[in-house]
Amino acid sequence: MEMDPDDVSMEPVSTGSATDVTYLSLNKPVWVYGLRNATWLLPVHDSRAKQIAFTPLSCPAANAGPQPEDDRGRFSRAVTLFLTESFWFRCGLRPVAMIAAVKGSGPYMMDKEMSQEEVSDLGANGFGYVVTGTLTEDGLNCELSLSLWDAPQQKVLQKFVRTGQRFKLGAMVLELDEELRAVFGDQGAPANDWYESPNPLLIDGYLGALARSLSLFMAEKNVVPRDQLVGEPNLLQWMSDYAAAVADLPIPPILFTAGIAIDRSMGSDIYAGFKDAAMALVARVQDPTHPFFRVAPLLLQIYGDEVAYAERCALLLESGETSFLEWLSALEEQPK
Repeated sequence: MEMDPDDVSMEPVSTGSATDVTYLSLNKPVWVYGLRNATWLLPVHDSRAKQIAFTPLSCPAANAGPQPEDDRGRFSRAVTLFLTESFWFRCGLRPVAMIAAVKGSGPYMMDKEMSQEEVSDLGANGFGYVVTGTLTEDGLNCELSLSLWDAPQQKVLQKFVRTGQRFKLGAMVLELDEELRAVFGDQGAPANDWYESPNPLLIDGYLGALARSLSLFMAEKNVVPRDQLVGEPNLLQWMSDYAAAVADLPIPPILFTAGIAIDRSMGSDIYAGFKDAAMALVARVQDPTHPFFRVAPLLLQIYGDEVAYAERCALLLESGETSFLEWLSALEEQPK
């Protein structure tokens, strides 16, 4: 199944003197694309709802510019991905994750938040709201802040701040997400009966898995040159270990599946070493209503288990909405 042409775009922006910076804009959670655009996983949003853009955290302690992947950079982008995902399932707005990058070099680290002029440009391009943020560190404590902008009016509507030690950053993200969504309430929020975000004990691993999923996605899109993707086996190992450790959360095995599919699509053979881990996840989830149960045919196909693949598809074809059945049908058309 092909991606919708407007699923992912790269728009040039002005960031100081760096004229080659672009924003990689994702209007769906990052894991949807790796699953061959499994949009049936997503709740339906009102197409007339306002758009809200989430940008990565700026980090004054970092040097601005393209940076190798590190914990600070991953966290700054993972917060964007998580907030976008949360809003997809729990808010009536239409969220977009905007990842600053230099094509051919990788993600771009910001040392200051998006300017008022840049926010205004997004407002002119149809965004109702923009969320920017900053991670400030002093060696002992951290401050995590988010600013909610009315983009057309070019003004900050509200600022949300949490302070604490570094090991509490994940918990701060959960608190800020809840506080930010409370501004809009649940009016127009899509119906959803399966999405669950992690608790404070699991959020750090969750953010790490999202960040590593983005790394693979950027390599597939040639934002990061394929031959410069560092630690590829470790990216998949992180997602595999996390999915195995958190049996009650629905997204981690889906994230892992997306990572495996992207790795294979890039011509790598690293994914082959994760067959046992993948099949263990498939065996663990036997509830037909679980989203991973319905995603599993993709893993079974990738690893060549034709019997289990046929049995699972036959079972799933007995019921399901049109978009899901179309996705299953599209799997059949993919090269084995």
